[in-house]
Formats: sequence, C-alpha cells, structure tokens
Amino acid sequence: MRIPFTVFAAAAVLTLSAVGPAHAADQPTEVRLDFGWSDLPKNSARNVVQHGRFTLVNEGQNAVDGVILQFRTTRGMELTQRFSNCEYSTTPEDIVKVQAYHSKVLCFVPGTYEPGAAYDVVPKVDLVGRDIAYKDWLRTDAYVDTPANRAKLRGETSAVNGTGPELKLEKLPQGQPAPKLDSDDEFRFPNTADLSVKGARVEGAAGASVQATVEFRNLGPAWVSELWRYSHVAYVDIDFPEGVKVLKAPKGCFVADPNTTALDAPKLEPGVDYRCPTGSFVMENEKTTYPFELKLGSRVGTAKGAVYVGSRYMSYDTNQQNNRADIVVKTTGQGSTTGGSGGTTTGTGTSGSSGTSGSSGTTGTSGTSGSSGSSVGTAATGGSTTTGGTVTGGDSTTSGSAQGGILASTGSSAALAGTGALALLAAGAGVRLAVRRR
Repeated sequence: MRIPFTVFAAAAVLTLSAVGPAHAADQPTEVRLDFGWSDLPKNSARNVVQHGRFTLVNEGQNAVDGVILQFRTTRGMELTQRFSNCEYSTTPEDIVKVQAYHSKVLCFVPGTYEPGAAYDVVPKVDLVGRDIAYKDWLRTDAYVDTPANRAKLRGETSAVNGTGPELKLEKLPQGQPAPKLDSDDEFRFPNTADLSVKGARVEGAAGASVQATVEFRNLGPAWVSELWRYSHVAYVDIDFPEGVKVLKAPKGCFVADPNTTALDAPKLEPGVDYRCPTGSFVMENEKTTYPFELKLGSRVGTAKGAVYVGSRYMSYDTNQQNNRADIVVKTTGQGSTTGGSGGTTTGTGTSGSSGTSGSSGTTGTSGTSGSSGSSVGTAATGGSTTTGGTVTGGDSTTSGSAQGGILASTGSSAALAGTGALALLAAGAGVRLAVRRR
C-alpha cells in the first residue's frame, strides 16, 4: 500500500515520480488506468527469476483504444524477456544518480479496453535481482497509446526493440474480480556492501600548509540506495590531530556539530572535526576522495587522527574492520608558512582489498556545503577525485577506466545524488513521490 508523499524538487529530479496517467500528454483527464502486479515477493534471492502476474484495470468511464505499459527498475533489477512489441532502454549512467530508475521498458499493446474491465498480461513477466541488487525499486504505469504519449515516454534515450513473443493483454472472465495491485514498491535481496575508508599520512614543517586526502570506497558487491528514505547512505567523519588547522574543506563537508546531527547520521565520535555525507546512492566499487588543506601546528612530532564511515542503516556492511583508518601528521622543525616542500601526502590505514574503482566509482567536486547536517540535503557531499586519471593522497596512485560511465565528467554519486536527489528536494517544482507504507 502506498502513501502519496509531496516533496519539492528541481526539474532534474522530476523523473523520480512519473507523471500519472491522468496527467500525461494528450490523455483525457477522465482516463484512469491502473497497472501493477499482485504476486511478486518483496524478498527474494538474487539471480532467481520471479514470474509476476501483471494486470491492467480500466477504472475510467470510457473505453480506451491501445495502451502503453511502462516498467521501470533501479540498477539491481531487470526484466529478462524481450517482447517484440516492447522497447528497452537504459538511462545514461551519468544521470541515473538523480533519476534513480536505471532501466525502462515500454510495451505498446493494441486493442480496446473497456471501462471497469481487467486484463492480465500474457505471458507472465519475469524479473530477476542481479548480483549487485540489495534494495531495489520497481514502478509500473499505463497510458493511452497516442503519438504524444509515445514521444513523451521515449524521451531522448535510445531504445532497442525486443525480438521475442508479443506481450498481450487478456480480459479476465466476467465476474472475476481484479487482484489488488501494487505499482510502486521496494524489493529486498539478501546481499552485502563493504563501505570502507582510507586514511592519510602528511609531513611538513611547523606552520606549513599541506594537503591530506582521505578516501571512501564501496568494495561491493551491492550498490546501496537510500533515496526512498530521503537519506544519505553514510557519513565520512574526520578527526584531525590537535593543533592542525583546516584551511579549506572539500565541498559538501561541514564542521561537525553534535547538536545538529541528522536523523540518519551516526553519533559523532569524540574529536571529530568534519563530517562528509555521501549521496543517497553509492554504486558498487564507488570511490570518493576528500582533500583537505591543512596548516600544521607548532608542536614538532607525530600525531594521529582518524577517519570513520558510518550510518544508522548499515546492516548490509558486515565487515567492520575497514570502517576506520588513521590520519598521521608528522611535523618537523620550524619552516616556511607557505608550505614549501613540506606537503607530501601518502595514504595510511586500510580499506580492505584495494582493488580498482572500476567504471562506476568516482566522485566529483559538485555539491553544496552545509553549515550543519541537521536536514537531509543541506550538506550533499562533493569531494575531489578521478577515475581514469591519477589520484594523489592514497598509499599509491590508482588508475581506473576512462570515465564515460556512471559519473562521467559531471561529478559523483555524492554530488549528483546528494545535490540532485536530496538538496534539490527543497527547490523548484512540486513532485509527488509514492512511497510504500512500511
């Protein structure tokens, strides 16, 4: 069962909530088409095909000639069949972080659909959770088949026609009631994701300016999303050693304040100076770096701080060994306050197996910097990192695949999902997002 939840969002996130059939282009307001499923389990093992019963009900007062059935899934779920009267498309990965839905199927089914009648999809539709699935979403909608609706639903994304059998709608026998339908819901798949952090080691003369770069990474195998909770996936907290002054923090990171802790945030560890929230999506094998410009204090010697990653919703992270790492600052004798040569940075601590960031794990510099983390969206994480280039500040230079995929050159999940799907919830046009009652 769903509850209409009204939020405000910028145009970039309008696709989070499909415009209802009654408001679609070139569709009469009296048209009411209900399309959904009735027998899909909400919890299922990955890579196990589920055969779903999908039903269309014409709840309007007029007959409808031809319908478009739309299926949309997030990254971990997919429809396995390729019906000949359906078009299959995938959202470009550089915008999936603000759009949420990854795959779309549009099926064009001719025929006349009578008011008050119900029609089952034949054959049943098969869905499966992929290896990366953990918490995924399925949404279905139905529209009158008109040229305007086809153009609007197709958008600018290229699609591929199916080559299998035709998807059809068969009328239920008279007197047989239509099943209770769900058309917008979350599915859970047993899986884990390993969130980790890597610390830093810096050395310089007293009073010098240096850069310390800490790192957050998801080692997979699952991608994790918290958009439906309007929440950040996790928080990266940084505790610098006493006497070290932060000259410049990455965009999206803010001064930690225990009095303004967001509901989804973990309790601040003693001494934490800065908090950097991730986005509401974290891809499998995603990596984010946070470069801080520091001024070393006058006390000569070696001091340690720490970096942590945590959330109130991290039951999927069964490996706690790499959720903390050291920040080591070595201050030598008095030197130039401009930094000079005293600013080398190397990584320290551990984030589990190093691996590579793959084609989908980067973070950009976009994001908003909030003065507190009291409300979701006021402090979307930015950071500064590359994939397909070099990253300084870790224990080595890491090279990934050229970034034409998930984050492209537009930024990261933190920047895109954070600013696009969380911070922008407070701006722009009103959007209705149906959320399943838990």
